[in-house]
Amino acid sequence: MKRLAVGAALVVVAAACLGARVMWVHDTFGEWGVSPASPPLRISTLGRDYERSELSPLTEAPPGFRQVDTTDRGTVFSPIEAPKPSPVVVYLQDDEGRVWSYALVGGP
Repeated sequence: MKRLAVGAALVVVAAACLGARVMWVHDTFGEWGVSPASPPLRISTLGRDYERSELSPLTEAPPGFRQVDTTDRGTVFSPIEAPKPSPVVVYLQDDEGRVWSYALVGGP
């Protein structure tokens, strides 16, 4: 009986940890799962949140863009002439060299 109680307690703790992880991924990256997609659906950079577009990735950063941040998901680029401090569109170059476009969430 004692083993059953300990086993049940371990299952409850594991489920709570898993649930906390799923909620963290959702709050941080905007998707449901234990780990975010690569690249994630949402990134936080320059003090704002950006959502990935549905466009196919580019093979390199567009001309006229400069590196503005580095995250654990890749390098963030912004147009040289972008409004400061939060550009409307940024690009994320992932570890495989693909460049994904992201749009600002909310308003400027």
